[in-house]
Amino acid sequence: MNVSLKIICLSAFIGLWATNMHAQKLSKEEKAIEKEYATKLKELTPLQFKELVEKHQQLLQKVKVIDAQIQEVRLGITAKDDEITTLRAANEKLEHERVAHEATIIEKPAPKNNVSTNAAFSAVIGTGADKQILAQFESRQQAEEFKANLQKIGMTGVSIVAGKNK
Repeated sequence: MNVSLKIICLSAFIGLWATNMHAQKLSKEEKAIEKEYATKLKELTPLQFKELVEKHQQLLQKVKVIDAQIQEVRLGITAKDDEITTLRAANEKLEHERVAHEATIIEKPAPKNNVSTNAAFSAVIGTGADKQILAQFESRQQAEEFKANLQKIGMTGVSIVAGKNK
């Protein structure tokens, strides 16, 4: 049994050694980059190299700041997604309640032409059989204000008629 333990230990040692050697090998691309930087290093003066290193450190710091900002935005998005989910659930619940409530309402017959019996002025559009009453008012001033508001939104052809309409 002592021999098999030695074989297992030797196999583990060789495996670790091979893994370590593989990790230390650089790819051709990495070697080319390393050679390029060594060439550039020879071309630079010490002050230029120092400036290059400082710029590199500044850029790394900026990357850290941007990464932190990205993380904040992701957290904000997650919070908003949670809020949207909550609001959708609340909206669905309210919609179900509205449908249930509408099912319990007894429909009342609608009044004919929505005509008020005590109105003195009517805002109408069209003439003759095509005449439609838009609204009725107790004073001409109210009717004129209504007409002016309709004209502001682009509705033309509205006239004010005095007297009760039946």
